[in-house]
Amino acid sequence: MMNSCSPELMSQPVLSTLPSMEEEVQELAALLSYPPISRSLNVVRMLSFVCEKYFAGQTEEIREHSIAIHALGRKELGFDSHADPIVRVTARILRKRLDAFYETEGRSHSLRLVLPVGQYVPKFVRVENIPDALFDPPQPNGSANEWQAHSRERSKIAGVRDPEEDFFQETPPYPRQILDRAKNHALLVNAGLVAALLLVCSIGFWVGRSTAFVPGNLVSSSIDWGKPVWSDEFNGAQGTPPDPANWGLAKGNNNGWGNGEVEVYCSAGSNAAPCDDSHRNAFQDGHGHLALQALKTRADVWTSARIMSLKEFQYGRIEARMKLPVGAGLWPAFWMLGSNYEIVHWPESGSVDFMENISNPKVPSNLGSSSIRSTVHGPGYYGGGGLFQNYFFPDGGRIDDGFHIYGAIWSPDMIQFYVDDPANVFFVGTASDIPVGARWVFNSPFHLVANLAVGGQWPGPPDESTPSAPAVLIDYIRVYKIPHIPAPAMEAQPMLLRSGGSGGTILTLTSKVKTGRVYLTCTGAPANTSCSLAMHVADFTNSPKQEVAISIAARPLSGAEQYATPSGDYTLNVTAQTMSGDTSSIMIPLRVN
Repeated sequence: MMNSCSPELMSQPVLSTLPSMEEEVQELAALLSYPPISRSLNVVRMLSFVCEKYFAGQTEEIREHSIAIHALGRKELGFDSHADPIVRVTARILRKRLDAFYETEGRSHSLRLVLPVGQYVPKFVRVENIPDALFDPPQPNGSANEWQAHSRERSKIAGVRDPEEDFFQETPPYPRQILDRAKNHALLVNAGLVAALLLVCSIGFWVGRSTAFVPGNLVSSSIDWGKPVWSDEFNGAQGTPPDPANWGLAKGNNNGWGNGEVEVYCSAGSNAAPCDDSHRNAFQDGHGHLALQALKTRADVWTSARIMSLKEFQYGRIEARMKLPVGAGLWPAFWMLGSNYEIVHWPESGSVDFMENISNPKVPSNLGSSSIRSTVHGPGYYGGGGLFQNYFFPDGGRIDDGFHIYGAIWSPDMIQFYVDDPANVFFVGTASDIPVGARWVFNSPFHLVANLAVGGQWPGPPDESTPSAPAVLIDYIRVYKIPHIPAPAMEAQPMLLRSGGSGGTILTLTSKVKTGRVYLTCTGAPANTSCSLAMHVADFTNSPKQEVAISIAARPLSGAEQYATPSGDYTLNVTAQTMSGDTSSIMIPLRVN
């Protein structure tokens, strides 16, 4: 049964037959491929999330809080929708782009997706029987009162309006909002169709996430990296240790290295039991590789190797080409450790895992032979609480089926992780991603490390299935300097903030095509307010222009219900920082009334 509405509207033939789920998913796919939607990470995230829940019949989970946490990357602890209107701002952008789609490319579509104002549950409705007049806003004929009366009537039909939506709305609400009268129909389809529809939504959602790999990124072809500024190709004679001018070797067990590991690291020339220099753990194989080999001694003690660069590095593209072993209790890793670790200790020094893997099927957190993990550890976010993302090899690839490249583009306040090609970025960690009160400690020198650990809290113990002499083979380790990348130009309209309310604007960034990712920050918010960016990383890999929503919201005084925002004129400062550290800024006028 339809919702009630005014008599004059009841006389119009509004709806025809309800759409099928096949039609709905086709319409969603068309929207996700529409450039003004697909190029905005947050819009894709939100649209995909709400549609995924809609198709799953979980519309009760489509709430502002869940969208903020599960779709837009806000942290659950401390998120306050009154202080952070990210969902409302993103919804406003989405509604505008839906309008643009149906006024251009989707004009002939008989099925349309509507996101009713004040709600986030999507509606798929047919429109062929709706009079054309209902798609065009009536003219006010010089009377503001007539227009306001018309808007109020349509608001009643569309549902309860979020009071903050009025502030973000740029144009009067269109009469097409009556389309939300479409009734939610039962999902009486087979399980295979439901799974297919959910897959479409999931694809859109994950492609929209900044931590996901988007096929077609062209960073490697757009940036001239030149030759490495430092490298070790491991071309030494067979059996020789790694170049002592480049590498130091760890020694001993050091109480399990803090992880309960069982291996004893042995250096070249050491014959102190259990080490045996006639069976070295770190050696060049004479074919252009360095082997880090774990060996099980006759006394059932494991020996292994860990190398650390003597040279310190700060920023650059860093990568290693490696072939990894598979087995219970094995923990190969390529990483870097803060150079001040001996003074402040870990995790204060920080560490970054470009690659680590455990392939023990007996361990619940087993990564398996077809994936690796990249992790950022620092004070307040380390161990199991580190910032991490897993990468899954496509087409059945494995860590032991040959050599793969594991690397990162490390720049001020941002680290981009990739596998096999710097274009294949699957995880971006920034200074804005760490927990509140924590510190980003990666704008200082670090040493490079590679090792093969055995046992410990994460990989679990080795067992009878573990190979007796597994080895990490390293083809090379290289460091490239990030070339000069100019910062983008920025423009935005001035902002108006009601005292105790919220305000927003759209930041437009224009850069050279394919200059990669840019890190964004916002400062200068008035007292008792917060400045929020819809995303902290703008990606110019495939487009010269990006749009980012900026919102300002009042925060309540501690222990008080009222909001206190001093009136006056302020200036927001938004800074864009490229991978080379080049920056540009824009000063956005802000008036609080």
